[in-house]
Amino acid sequence: MAATRRLIVRGRLQGTRMAEALAAEASALGVTGWVQERGDGTIEAVVQGDEDLVATLVDWSTRGTSDALVSGVEITGADGSFTCFEHRPAAPGATMTRRLVVHGRVQGVGFREALRTRALSLDIAGWVRNCSDGTVEALAHGQADRVQELIDWARRGPPAARVTRVQVEEASGRFSGFERRPTV
Repeated sequence: MAATRRLIVRGRLQGTRMAEALAAEASALGVTGWVQERGDGTIEAVVQGDEDLVATLVDWSTRGTSDALVSGVEITGADGSFTCFEHRPAAPGATMTRRLVVHGRVQGVGFREALRTRALSLDIAGWVRNCSDGTVEALAHGQADRVQELIDWARRGPPAARVTRVQVEEASGRFSGFERRPTV
């Protein structure tokens, strides 16, 4: 029997691979529908398929990925007809602010200036600085999809960098421009 469900996944999800992994899991199960990161930090999905497979995907969603911290999943009925599973871009217009701490070989390789240049090209405001522990810290504020694009870029960095990990957490503040701050 076929089922269609709408999921709202809550928790510490921004800057994680949760939406991408949910899309991959759904596709592997043969479930159709879509998933999208929302500006409020949640992930919304509509899933359709065999009732047992949809239940398996819902169960998977409660655990999430190793970099996500799921606090709950709201499940309601939904309508629609889908032929594949789509990972939609983040909701337009929504803004968010995130603090990034980038670990690895990220100092002395042009990481700060490359991140600043990338942020300005995405119309993101905030700041970036080196930290005495060898990390690079940044605060980014802007449209949710563009901040997510900057986070994805930070996971790679410029060619000379070797990023091993990026910590992402919610933050607050409003900024104009994107500045390079002194080391702390």
